[in-house]
Amino acid sequence: MSSHTPIKTQLTDRILAAARKLLAANPDAAFTMDQLAEESGISRATLYRRTGSRKALLRHLAVEENIAIEELDAPNMSERILKATRNALGKAG
Repeated sequence: MSSHTPIKTQLTDRILAAARKLLAANPDAAFTMDQLAEESGISRATLYRRTGSRKALLRHLAVEENIAIEELDAPNMSERILKATRNALGKAG
């Protein structure tokens, strides 16, 4: 039996290590998939295939690895845009 780590696991480990490094460098601002691709040396297409989405990866880090990620507690972008639009319309009429 071989002691080599399967390629899929190696890719996942590289992705998670790169994500942890990016979060450690700037914990208040989550990284982009472009930054993750550059840091991990893995194409964006492969990142999306392996993680599903950036938010899914952040959720994994928050739940499975107990990493606090503020962005996950914040309202999503469309909710923030709608709220800002309502505020602007309320002020301007």
